[in-house]
Amino acid sequence: MRRELLFTAAFLAFALCSCSRKSFEESATEESQEGAGAQGKAASVRSLSDSAEADSELAELEEYVARSPRDLEGITTAAAELKSKYPSYASKIDSLLARAQGNFEREAEKIFLETKQEAERLKGDGKLSEAFAALGNYPAEFGKTRWQKEIEELAKPLEPLANAQSKFNQTESAVRAAESAGDIDRAFELVQEFPENLRVGEWQSKWMTLFDDIAAKKKTKDEQKEKERAIPWETLFNGTNLDRWSPGDESGWELKDATMVGKHSGSRFAEIYAVAKEGEWDNFILEFEFKILSGDYLVVGIRGKPVEGGTRYQQIDFPAGNYKLGTWFKVRVEARGENVSVIDLGTNKKRTEEAESEYTKGPISFFASGDCEVHVKNVRIKRLK
Repeated sequence: MRRELLFTAAFLAFALCSCSRKSFEESATEESQEGAGAQGKAASVRSLSDSAEADSELAELEEYVARSPRDLEGITTAAAELKSKYPSYASKIDSLLARAQGNFEREAEKIFLETKQEAERLKGDGKLSEAFAALGNYPAEFGKTRWQKEIEELAKPLEPLANAQSKFNQTESAVRAAESAGDIDRAFELVQEFPENLRVGEWQSKWMTLFDDIAAKKKTKDEQKEKERAIPWETLFNGTNLDRWSPGDESGWELKDATMVGKHSGSRFAEIYAVAKEGEWDNFILEFEFKILSGDYLVVGIRGKPVEGGTRYQQIDFPAGNYKLGTWFKVRVEARGENVSVIDLGTNKKRTEEAESEYTKGPISFFASGDCEVHVKNVRIKRLK
């Protein structure tokens, strides 16, 4: 009996141990399976996340391709970065890149046709420089396409004509400006500066027309100068007396050392003046020498006209700031109709004065301003017809 009980107890203990080991092993197996499942789920989630990000970036690039057909370089760079980041999407990215290339080529052709049409329109209007510039505005990003070569072929024969037109227009403008200023000699110099290599085709004809016009006017002026040389000078101040001058009240002008001296002390706004007594002058050449010792300026008044209380003149200024104080300067004033000019006979520099239409004929005078001292000598004049 006792032996049976001991056997039963041992059997039970063995059974319990076996059950415990089995339960442990089953538990471990289940845990292992659960861990593997969790890792798989995590990997699956990561894969889905990467796929969604790739799809999103690819969609953005696709939208940019449709929106920006000119930026092939930027699109190519972005596509390379996406292929490196998402290798599994390489075929989709390559397909998108091919589409971008097609868009780029079509855009290049479209802009070429628009550029060509605009250049032909300008050329038809005779605006060769503008037509050449329009071709030059073909976008640089298309520089490696066949359309850039087409642009270059169109521009090649147009370039010399555009250069000729541009230079001729500049020359003609400068020539006419000199002519308007009454300086035909300068206009003749300028017309000859038009380059010989550009005197081709219609620009040869246009230049010849301009040259002949200015040459004829220069010839007329040279003949006029010859006639003017024959006109005797009339002395307005001989250095011995002021008989031909009528100084104003308290004028401050006097004869000193064979010069007319205008001197005044006091208010800088006061003016002292001397007026030639005889003659009214419309077209003339006036020569004199002057120096400024102090004050603001010397003024020559020409074509004076009577007004209430006196005479008003067109004024030609010689500002003290433009001339070295105490130094003699010799100048010529030429008045021919609406053209009035001043020539420094020491430097031969010429400046043009704007003729004032209200002054057509009248006496000549000298003014000095304010607290001043000016000297004038060798005053002579020619009356022009």
